[in-house]
Amino acid sequence: ADARTALGTALGHLGETDAGLAELEAARRLAQEAGEAAVMLRATVNRSDVLLAAGRLDEAATVALDGIGEARRLGLTHSYGGLALAYNATEALVALGHWDQAEQVSRQALEVASSDAILVPLLLLRAALELGLGDLDTAEARLQTVRRLLPVPIPEAQMAGPLFAGLAELALWRGDLDQARALVAEAVPLVAASPRYAVPLHALGLRVEADRAELARARHPGEAASDDGTATTLLERLDQTATGPAAATSR
Repeated sequence: ADARTALGTALGHLGETDAGLAELEAARRLAQEAGEAAVMLRATVNRSDVLLAAGRLDEAATVALDGIGEARRLGLTHSYGGLALAYNATEALVALGHWDQAEQVSRQALEVASSDAILVPLLLLRAALELGLGDLDTAEARLQTVRRLLPVPIPEAQMAGPLFAGLAELALWRGDLDQARALVAEAVPLVAASPRYAVPLHALGLRVEADRAELARARHPGEAASDDGTATTLLERLDQTATGPAAATSR
C-alpha cells in the first residue's frame, strides 16, 4: 500500500492522472484490508491532491470530504492525514467558490492543528478566503504569521506561491502597486519549477501591470504608459508555464 501510494502520486504529478488515481485507489483498498488506517488516509490525501493538481475540483472536494468523514470514524481527525484532508478539501472548496463550507472545514482543522507542517498551509488557505471576503486585516495577520514560520528563502513552491500571491493581492487591494509588483518579482523564481503555483503568480503579476498602466493613463491622459517589458515577460512566462510539458497536471 505504501509503495503504490508513492507510485500513484508520482504518476499523477507526471501527468498520468488516471493511472496515478488507479494506483492510489488500489493502495487505499490494500491498506483498508490490512487494517492500516494511517496508510489508507495517506492514499486518500494523495488521491485528492492529484485531483486538485489535475483541476478536477469537484472530485477532489468529494474525495477529501469523504476522507475527513473516514478519519472521524477512525478517531484520526487530529492526525496528519486527517488535517491534510481538511487542507485539500478547503483548497478545492475555495477554488469552487463554496466559501461557507471552506470556512467551516478550515476553521475546524485550525482548532486542532498542532504542527507547523499542516498549520502553515491551513493559514495560507484561510488568508486566501479572507482576502476574497474583504477581511484584509485578518488576512494580513495570517500571512505575516506564515512568513515568520517559514525559512528564508522558502524552498517549497507549495508554500512560497500562496504566501507571495496572498501578500501581493493584499497590496493590490490596498493600492500599493509597487509593493505588489516587488512581491511578484521576488516570488517568480521560487515557483518557476512548479506550474501549479507559478501560473497564479504570473497571472497576478499581469493584474498588477494592468493596474499600473490604468493608473498612469488616468494621471496623464493622452500619454502612452511607460513599458519596461515586465508585462510582456510575465505573459510569455505564463504561456510557457501553462502549455509546457510540466503543466500536464496543473490547473
